[in-house]
Amino acid sequence: MFRFLYLLFFLLTACNAFERDPAVEAIDDYGTALLGEWKTECLLVDGGESIKHVKTFGTSYFINIEGYADEDCVNISSTGIGKHVAFNLGDKLVTDEGLEANEIDYENPSGDHFSPKIIFDIVYIAGDKLYFGKAKEDISRPSSIELSTAYYRVE
Repeated sequence: MFRFLYLLFFLLTACNAFERDPAVEAIDDYGTALLGEWKTECLLVDGGESIKHVKTFGTSYFINIEGYADEDCVNISSTGIGKHVAFNLGDKLVTDEGLEANEIDYENPSGDHFSPKIIFDIVYIAGDKLYFGKAKEDISRPSSIELSTAYYRVE
C-alpha cells in the first residue's frame, strides 16, 4: 500500500511539474477561434503598390506586412521583417457597439523608446473575420471595434 501511495504521489507531482505557456492557457479559455493566420484585404498605398497586413496567433503573436507591386495584390514584391511578440488574452467585455469582444495585450512590435511597451487592445471575431479596437489618442484600452478593417482567416 505504501508503494502505491508513493507512486501516486510521484505521478501527481510529475504531472504538475510542467507548466503550460500562459498564451496557450489564455487561448484555451477564449476558444481556438483566434488561432491561425489572418490577413487584411488588399490595401492601396502610394505609387500603385499595395499591402496586406498579416497577423498570426499561436503560442506567440506574429505581425508582418506583405508588399505587392500592383493594386490587386497579385505580384508580391516584398515581405516585411515580421516580429513575434508575446500576448495575453484577458477578460471578455461588451464594446460600445454592443459586441462581445476580448481584451488582448501584446508587446509593442516597434520596440522604440517613445511608444508604450505594452499595447492594450480588444479583439472581436465574427465568423472568419477578425477585428481589433479603434485606436485611442492615449494608451488606454479601446472600447469600440474598428469595423472598417477586417482580417480574414487564411485557410
